[in-house]
Amino acid sequence: MVSTSSEQHRAYLVACMHYTRDLAAEANAMARAARAHGGKVDRDAGLAVVMARELTDICSRLQEADIRVRQPLGQGRLSSLIHSMYDPDHPIDHIQAMTKRNAWPAELDAMEPTYLQAKTRESSTRAPGATPPPG
Repeated sequence: MVSTSSEQHRAYLVACMHYTRDLAAEANAMARAARAHGGKVDRDAGLAVVMARELTDICSRLQEADIRVRQPLGQGRLSSLIHSMYDPDHPIDHIQAMTKRNAWPAELDAMEPTYLQAKTRESSTRAPGATPPPG
């Protein structure tokens, strides 16, 4: 009997922007410019514009370096990724009905000092569903 298996490896880029005076000033400038053109834009929306521009620049630079950029993770994809981290039976690309609420475990059991057991909302039993790590 021959058994085959395949693993898919993915790399994720997490971009962080420190909220500095310069960033705040740029966000305010973006909001003022949008308001001058008749838009209803607050500082948070101005900050979102700046962040989107920076992410677009990062993605362009990665593509120039021949690194394929698939897409930013929306709520469903990010929720599914988080869910798959503690529930290995959950496929990463299963994004139907994935929300912020069901990304996280419904319950965590921390009775054992060396591991956590997670219970998902899909569990059919009241007992935590994860198994302890081998070893």
